[in-house]
Amino acid sequence: MSLIKQLWIAVAVLMLLAFAGSFVVSTVSAKHYLEQQLQLKNHDNAASLALSMSQMEKDPVTIELLLAAQFDTGHYQRIKLTDPHGNVIQQRAYEGDGNDGAPAWFIELVTLNAVPGIAQVQDGWHQYGRLQVESHSRFAYAALWEGTLRLLQWFLLAAIVGGLIGTWILKTITRPLGGVVAQAEAIGNRRFITADEPRTLEFRTLARAMNTLSSRVHDMLEKEARQLEEYRRQTQHDKLTGLANREHFLNLLDTALHSPDSADDGALILIRLHNLAEVNRQLGHAKTDQLLKELAKIVEAFGEEHRDAQSGRINNTDFALVLPGNHKPAADTQQLADQLYQHIDQQEQGATIELIVSATTYSHGEERSKLLIRADGALASAEQRGNRSIELLSDNTPPAYASLDEWREAILAAMENDGTHLDSYPVLSSNGKLLHLEAPARLTMDGEKRSAGYFMPWAIRSGLMPKLDLAVTQQALRRIRDEGKPIGINLSDEALRDAWFRSELYSLLQQSREEAQQLWIEMPESVALRDLAEFKALCLALHPIGCHMGLEHVGSGFARIGELHDLGLDYIKIDASLIRDINSNTGNQTFIRGLCTIAHSIGLVVIAEGVRSEQEKACLPELGMDGMTGPAIR
Repeated sequence: MSLIKQLWIAVAVLMLLAFAGSFVVSTVSAKHYLEQQLQLKNHDNAASLALSMSQMEKDPVTIELLLAAQFDTGHYQRIKLTDPHGNVIQQRAYEGDGNDGAPAWFIELVTLNAVPGIAQVQDGWHQYGRLQVESHSRFAYAALWEGTLRLLQWFLLAAIVGGLIGTWILKTITRPLGGVVAQAEAIGNRRFITADEPRTLEFRTLARAMNTLSSRVHDMLEKEARQLEEYRRQTQHDKLTGLANREHFLNLLDTALHSPDSADDGALILIRLHNLAEVNRQLGHAKTDQLLKELAKIVEAFGEEHRDAQSGRINNTDFALVLPGNHKPAADTQQLADQLYQHIDQQEQGATIELIVSATTYSHGEERSKLLIRADGALASAEQRGNRSIELLSDNTPPAYASLDEWREAILAAMENDGTHLDSYPVLSSNGKLLHLEAPARLTMDGEKRSAGYFMPWAIRSGLMPKLDLAVTQQALRRIRDEGKPIGINLSDEALRDAWFRSELYSLLQQSREEAQQLWIEMPESVALRDLAEFKALCLALHPIGCHMGLEHVGSGFARIGELHDLGLDYIKIDASLIRDINSNTGNQTFIRGLCTIAHSIGLVVIAEGVRSEQEKACLPELGMDGMTGPAIR
């Protein structure tokens, strides 16, 4: 119950008690006063009438006329004349109901007991009779009732005025409490914000305590995340260059090859510093390490220019770069090699640095071992030709459409002809309960249902991702309406940055609030951190509608979780590269366990992606995972 309601109840109770007390006091006082006045009137009128009758002849007709005249003008209840033996000589009595102006229940509650007036009527020296006069009390009851009504009206007016004034004062005093309440609700929604301190002492103390709590939780999360990130880098990254180490890079490569959402093809580039031992001898250990760091930065920066690229150092001499969805491997490989050669040429002369580059295209679903054998073979061929050789192995499979315009037309035709479909992959909790169905987009093109990796790179290049994501959302809402099961969809960074898409999405979900509450919307961790302002705006807009907001492919950017503390996220999905062989990877187990602990402390559901085996499936709940998805989850 709100404070305002409690105030009005308190005012009503207090006024009721005050009215009851005032009513009792005033009514009792008025009753005694009226009884005294009636008694005095009865005695005075009885004495006056008896004196008049004693002085006149005792003719029965005259006596009757006198009593009748007195009764008709004096508002009497009864006038009775009896002889000395008690026999009635004359009597007049009021025959009305006696309730003029006052209800019967009030008369019964407040009974006036006025003593009748009694006087002796003389006939000379002899007693003629005994006169009893009793005035009517209906006017007294009416006066009491009117006084009570006036008292009630004044108390009602006082209660209303007091309640209104109290409400205004209470709202004025408690207005700063709204900020504290909003902050408490934000903390409950896992958004650790700070609020301005109000001027009211009690509220200022409360706001200061809440701000302290929020700041400490935020600082604690950031500290734990930094420590966890440091541990992750130690176990998953090369200590010298900072690139992914061999084990982690191979897991990333597996994800690119087998994830349902990965591109249908791509390229694997290998860079080898062929004469590392000789360079180390000629330049020295420190300069050689610096050279390796600089080469690694070039490889990493080149990868950051390409969507979903991953770079790593797979042994002392070799760097690797995987470029999913790459349709010009020869040009990209040459461009990367030129950047590396240019950097080497700018260095101080003191050693001959032999650099070999190879590139191998791959198809989605290809076995990692076969791809690596082919890539090593290409690198060996480049070595045979000597320094700065480049070897490219490609299947030379032409794209389905010759130009970007043709791809755009084909994708638009598929969407316009109801060719947008959603696949279904269950996301189960650790006890086997369905959390939601992952629903990656599919398009019917050329008579076949194509996976996202087939058309997504071309949809991105064509600027169609906002339209495609909106079509996917509409399809998801329809499936929720028809099947009643929660659906999870992915949004692209192109859609996130598009104002038209955000407006259309909000309007669509507002119109389907019931279905929206079973919609799980997720974005890649890298996208959310890169476009943080837009992602925050999206979360804050969709959360009141009831959508579940989350991040997918979480892992490499977890150290920046402090930047996401005020979004009120519902869940995160851990990248498949961290889940790969988790049952035997003690380093990743420690990282996952710490990540789950931090996520649970802010109320996030943690889900594992890409679970491939029963061994991985059995290990994950022990590490704190709340759910999982992947080939092994059915």
